[in-house]
Amino acid sequence: MSTSPAQPIIRKCGWCNQKDGKFRCTRCRDAVPPAMYCSKDCQKTDWQFHKKYCGKYSYTFDLTLVGSSNPPIKRTFDVPSCLRIFMTSVFRPSPSGNDYGILAMRDQVLRIIQRDSLEHELTLGSRGKIEFEEILKLKDVYGEDGRLKVLTTNPATGKAYPLLYLYDFGDHWEHLLEFRGQNLASAARPLVTSATGCAPVEDSGAIPGWNSVKAAFRARNPTQEQEERRQWARDVSGLGDRYNPLEEPNIIQMNYEGRWENHLEGFMMDSGEIPPRQPDREEDSDESDF
Repeated sequence: MSTSPAQPIIRKCGWCNQKDGKFRCTRCRDAVPPAMYCSKDCQKTDWQFHKKYCGKYSYTFDLTLVGSSNPPIKRTFDVPSCLRIFMTSVFRPSPSGNDYGILAMRDQVLRIIQRDSLEHELTLGSRGKIEFEEILKLKDVYGEDGRLKVLTTNPATGKAYPLLYLYDFGDHWEHLLEFRGQNLASAARPLVTSATGCAPVEDSGAIPGWNSVKAAFRARNPTQEQEERRQWARDVSGLGDRYNPLEEPNIIQMNYEGRWENHLEGFMMDSGEIPPRQPDREEDSDESDF
């Protein structure tokens, strides 16, 4: 039985997205996927955006929701090394002001917190080094010359310790974050490369409650309680009847650049780095109110 040779993958131009890419950026030629352009003009035009990550590294992580099953909720993603931790929706999924952080598992050697949580943190008597998420960059922790690398690396194996991340003290969503290595960046924002399991809706009631939500949607002859749970989940999700927790995540939607830009803008407004967006003012009406 013969097999046909694998066909080369043809990528569209990274700027116009109309013609096939013929020219590869030589500075980051080993990036996956590579930056390809149909002409030198398109490459030159795209440089103002491409230079933000060209030749720079991104870090690959596995993030697993502890206790999730059937299927486990897991994301594998690449994050540019130059990003500050607070900017990444993976590390800081909500600007809600909860006292959460990233915690190295061995003797609490590193605690990453918001600056305004310092006083509360000190009252807990936490051990180890405290860093502020507003200024800490990923390369400080995972870079070859990162100033905190010694704290997060197992001297026996040379590998980074897995980290625990707690989000929402009510539902107690505990995440296991594992560093998998570095590679050349292919974007200036985090990119999800694989995903399994639908993320829980807000206030599901931890893992047992989330399992009950999925059981309600799986039921062929749902009870009244399961019908009510289905409706509650649809309402909370904001998707209405389109919501289905049994569907696998859509990576294309997850990687939509506009979603990252909205997250980043929200975080920067929350931190005071940029002013809040002002609502559009309605044009003055020529008619009086009476």
